[in-house]
Amino acid sequence: MKTIKSKDISRRNSFIGIGSAVLAALIFGASPIVAKLAYTGGSDGYTITFTRFLFSVPVLFLIAKAARISLRLSKRQLFTLLFVSIAGNFASTVTLYWSFQYIGVGLAIVLHYLSPVIVMVINILLFKEKAKSWKILSLILAFTGMLTFFTKSGGTNLLGTVLALISAFSYAVIFLGIEHTALNELHHVTLTFYTSLFVSIVSFIIGQISGLLNLHMTPSAWGYSFLLALMVGVAGFALLNHAIVLVGASTTSIIVMLEPLTGVAIGYLVLKESYSLTNWIGCALILLGATIISVFSLKDSAADQI
Repeated sequence: MKTIKSKDISRRNSFIGIGSAVLAALIFGASPIVAKLAYTGGSDGYTITFTRFLFSVPVLFLIAKAARISLRLSKRQLFTLLFVSIAGNFASTVTLYWSFQYIGVGLAIVLHYLSPVIVMVINILLFKEKAKSWKILSLILAFTGMLTFFTKSGGTNLLGTVLALISAFSYAVIFLGIEHTALNELHHVTLTFYTSLFVSIVSFIIGQISGLLNLHMTPSAWGYSFLLALMVGVAGFALLNHAIVLVGASTTSIIVMLEPLTGVAIGYLVLKESYSLTNWIGCALILLGATIISVFSLKDSAADQI
């Protein structure tokens, strides 16, 4: 039987983990508005990926030094982090942006958010995670909500569909890689710092070779790119990494499905975009799914300590 102190710590960690996942979703959901502002000044999907990670590096380094957070890695952590950064963070971002060129954004986003399904299935089959009914229910509710934003605009295309599916699997690599490897021993700032460093280097090299990288932007575009780096590269991914370590990949991946809901809310309130009744029902389903998994995760963590 655990002590009262250990129960309090476990419950606090669950609160912090769920809160971190929710905040990460809110930040990710708001980021497209800043990205669109950067696009008007000459940036694009690939360039914003590069600058987002590049500008994060010095900021995270200063945070680590100011907070006296160790940036040391073991050889095992180094190679694992390099793989997760490239196969996860870099691949998921680039393939999702590329899929927009071939299929509708709605379909691409729905396919991208198959990642929680992938995470849960792999955790159950390979890592023997218990298939709890409330996790499955919350996943079904959230994904059903996502389907209400499906649109056939842009048509369907095999290459676009494959790219979006690759982005889903790559996104799952981030969650699984952090939860089930030595990376979960790292401080979330250290983890985010090296991820940003590796992705910025890889995206620069590939961008130069392919000609995809466009650095001829207006001063305002550079400013918005830096702001996006602070939002997503520094705060967003640090919170996401922290949540995965505290509450696990399956729970975090479902809560982060609040991201498109945030985008809808901002689009409606700020950009005056219109949505159908079906879309609003979808938002309610996503919110209900995230609420269920949050509440039951807290109860589950408390029960495990008894």
